[in-house]
Amino acid sequence: MHSQLQRANNQLRGARLPRSKLLISSVWNNPYAPVQSSEPRPTVLVTEKLGNAGLELLKQFANVDASFNLSPEELKAKAPLVDALIVRSGTKVTRELFEASRGRLKVVG
Repeated sequence: MHSQLQRANNQLRGARLPRSKLLISSVWNNPYAPVQSSEPRPTVLVTEKLGNAGLELLKQFANVDASFNLSPEELKAKAPLVDALIVRSGTKVTRELFEASRGRLKVVG
């Protein structure tokens, strides 16, 4: 499968292609390249320190809210505004937090 894709990619080089085809080619070569989409960007809440490289990578794909040392009440207030939550051991993710998100919070990692 990989060799077929590589051959197709080689054939595409130098050809005049619509932007969408070039985008597919560039994503194949760099899976971390930001993809333009008509879908709205997800909002990710980062509640504890994360390395700058990780934050910069996230910012390529999502709107990032890095808010540290939130109280449980502050975290619940932000829950309906975010699609994903990145935590470490200091943030307690509870049933009440999911209920406060009103179904918007989909991913916790």
